[in-house]
Amino acid sequence: MPVKSISKLLRLMLSRSCSCPLFIIYNDKFTRYNVIKCIKRILLKHICRWQVFENFDWCFNLERGRCSLQVPHLLRLTADVSTSKFLFASCPSLMHLTWNSRVRLTHNTVIPWH
Repeated sequence: MPVKSISKLLRLMLSRSCSCPLFIIYNDKFTRYNVIKCIKRILLKHICRWQVFENFDWCFNLERGRCSLQVPHLLRLTADVSTSKFLFASCPSLMHLTWNSRVRLTHNTVIPWH
């Protein structure tokens, strides 16, 4: 499917969902880079709506200079990353974290450790 069509479809789905929480389960293993880039740009505009985000290949590369992201409704995060730096500035609702990394996640005050 062409990138333009994917972009149009994704924008339409997000528009129709209004302000409902987003459940994003995304495996980009077989997706072309330009498609990933397009999806990333669109989904990041709606990050305040993320409730579940599971990305098993983590081609989003949020770890590069994007650590000021606020994710107030994020309940579940699954990420496969190669960094010990947590990706978000705030995620007060986080209840489940799966950090598939070879690097140990250091204690971070952003993560609600309870």
